[in-house]
Parts: sequence; structure tokens; C-alpha cells
Amino acid sequence: CHQLTATMELPLDLSVIAVLPHMHWLGEEIKLTATLPDGTVQPMIWIKDWNFYWQDQYVYEEPIKLPKGTVVKVEGWFDNTADNPTQPSDPPQRVLFGMETTDEMCLAIMQVVPEDPQAGSQLRTALLRSFMKQLNDPTISQESRERLLEQFSRFRSGDSDFTKALFNSGG
Repeated sequence: CHQLTATMELPLDLSVIAVLPHMHWLGEEIKLTATLPDGTVQPMIWIKDWNFYWQDQYVYEEPIKLPKGTVVKVEGWFDNTADNPTQPSDPPQRVLFGMETTDEMCLAIMQVVPEDPQAGSQLRTALLRSFMKQLNDPTISQESRERLLEQFSRFRSGDSDFTKALFNSGG
């Protein structure tokens, strides 16, 4: 079992109305929590037996209010062994981040409403800082770092299937 963790500190007050956890075939478990400034841990979603077909938006009955300074954490566990019934490779191969289903990823996309409607730039800056923190993690291989930068570049330029789907989903 291999675990990945990523965190992001919220730069402003916001409400989370939905989450979309995302992993591929090797995903085993995914957990999203928020640690409020007072130390209280707010569970957001925990799928203990990941299924590739559960990539969906999970909408909360009531929005979860998170104050500025909250640290959002996503944890993902992967099984890249021959014992994994959803293993796409025989024998198992080294897997890196990527857009193909035989690649892997661990994302927790949140649909949020900031208290301040003009706060979009603060959120983008916080996301970029979080990305750079993960990218500079010394445990990430150079090959993984290069793939992440390539995908990030494509995402920022709008030249990725994910970006096109995200921004063209309204028809």
C-alpha cells in the first residue's frame, strides 16, 4: 500500500457545497478532512473501498462552513500489486501521475462558495502555493515532477481534456 497526502490552507472563509474525489484503478481508499484553526477536525468524505466507477460529485445536504486558516487535507492509498483485482497491468508496472486511466491521480475537487465573492484570486494563489509545495516535496522523483509540470502547463493553457471538459460542460 502506498499513501499520498496533500494539504492546502484556506486563505479566506468559504462554504463547501460538494466534493468530487478522484483516483484511478489502483486507488484503494481516499479521505478528505478539514482541520479548523481551533484544531477541530471536520470529516468531509472517506471512501474506504475505492471503486473507479464512484468518481462522482457528492453534494452535502448542508454546506460545510470553513473559516480562513483551515487546513484541508486529502489522503489517498494505492495498491499497485498483482493482488489488486482492478490492477490494469500484468505484471504490475511503475505508475506516475497522468490523465490516462492506466496512470494514477489522487484529487479532491471541492465546489466552494467564498464569503467574499471577489476572492477568486486568493483561492487561485492558495492552490498554486499548495501545488508548488507538493511539487517541491523531496520524495517526488524527477520523472514525476516533470509529468506534473507538463500536466499543469497543459491545464493552465487550456490544452487538456480535463480543462476542456471543465470549462465546456455547460454546453
